[in-house]
Amino acid sequence: MTSRQTLQRAWNRFWFRDIPPHIYAVLRVAFGVLGLLNLLGTTPPGMFWDASGLVPLPGGGAGLRAWAVDGGLGTPIGWAFFFTCVAAFTAMTLGVRARLSVVAAFLASLLQTRWNPLPLSLAHQVLVATLFTVMWAETGEVLAVGRRPRQLESCPVWPLRLLQIQVSLIYLNSGLWKLLGSAWRDGTAVYYALANDVFQRFPGGVPPGIFWMSAAATYLTLAWEIAFPVLVIWRPTRRLALGLGVLLHLGTWVTMEIGAFSWMMLATYVAFLDPVRVAAFVTRIDSRLQGRASLEAPPDWHVAGPAGR
Repeated sequence: MTSRQTLQRAWNRFWFRDIPPHIYAVLRVAFGVLGLLNLLGTTPPGMFWDASGLVPLPGGGAGLRAWAVDGGLGTPIGWAFFFTCVAAFTAMTLGVRARLSVVAAFLASLLQTRWNPLPLSLAHQVLVATLFTVMWAETGEVLAVGRRPRQLESCPVWPLRLLQIQVSLIYLNSGLWKLLGSAWRDGTAVYYALANDVFQRFPGGVPPGIFWMSAAATYLTLAWEIAFPVLVIWRPTRRLALGLGVLLHLGTWVTMEIGAFSWMMLATYVAFLDPVRVAAFVTRIDSRLQGRASLEAPPDWHVAGPAGR
């Protein structure tokens, strides 16, 4: 086999090999629940969805909300938009018309940035990016209410690859931007973030004695984010990268008020798990929910690379 044929085979294996569909169902359920929690942060609806609530100042008369307000429909459309988002993410979580509900949730989340970006955070951007990749996959074969018993045994891996690349780029981009900040280079960024009363979860100053810990956390975070795309390529370092990510995101959630960002990023880690093992785990759960005997994954399923080995 020539080197060109080897590269072509590796390329096809990376992008187009078949995997069990269960991992896509897990992503659908996880981000359906997180989408609902993200909407909870924009309540009460009269505050951020109503045209008379907290909304950006009008500028130029352009945009979805400006068009609705100009037509005297700002309030009814705002409330209808909110409940449409709730319905889309609820259907997505339950797997009701799974592919259609994921697309609806993606479009609704995308339009939400045009309606009122004030309550939205980086977590919302992660949600939109993830929904874009998941909506191309078949997510309704398992863990779904009222699905057709098609029993799809496999689906292409490329939507999962897109999500893996997206997550890697999020971390790399974040790390490189941090590298431009002097506080990250001198090791004080985490200390100042914990001392900021806008973000700190618990009131009060930061004890001076933990400065060395905050400095270590600063440099560890910086190095981990920049190295993440390389670390997740190989299995041993992938476990290290994901393990550090879990610790850092949980630590950030415990100490800082940053909305659902930590949980959004942790949910994307599902994309780096072994699809075959996920299928075995989900099959046991789905069989109990559906009252069926457990089905085993085909013995020739084997996934290499970042999707699991």
